[in-house]
Amino acid sequence: MALSVDRLAQKADSRFKDLSEDADNAHKLQELELQANSFISANGGITNPKEITKTKNRLKEKAAGKISTYEATLIHLKQSVPLKDIAEIRGLSVGTIAGHLIKIRKDHPDENLSFYKPKAAIIKQVKAAYNQQSKGSTISLNAIYSKLAGKVSYDDIKLAVAFF
Repeated sequence: MALSVDRLAQKADSRFKDLSEDADNAHKLQELELQANSFISANGGITNPKEITKTKNRLKEKAAGKISTYEATLIHLKQSVPLKDIAEIRGLSVGTIAGHLIKIRKDHPDENLSFYKPKAAIIKQVKAAYNQQSKGSTISLNAIYSKLAGKVSYDDIKLAVAFF
């Protein structure tokens, strides 16, 4: 027994196909993409592929388990992944990852993280500026940066501090 379709339904289907084709021809794909991106942005969404990847990775990390942000960074550091790549994977800034390295070096002094160690000259400069700060106070990266006249970046200062 064959399946039969009502003639009216068949005509309607044919008409819908024609209308769909007309709509496809009336709008260019680029135009539709611009409209879609505008709509997403206007409603608080993100359209930048890098930002989308960062957000997805952050959500995956949260869903994977409740390890600390430092432990998540340490996993990548043990694999000698460049700081820039870790930052991108984790959806954080390089400065944040460099800051994690300070705490990780204190909490895990036996870990071999020499891959991230800055040049000896930078460590020497930063240590000299660091030692000029009053003892017992918290580290002021801005004071170190100023003492070095901006010749060493904040990220490099953090890395150097991690290796004192």
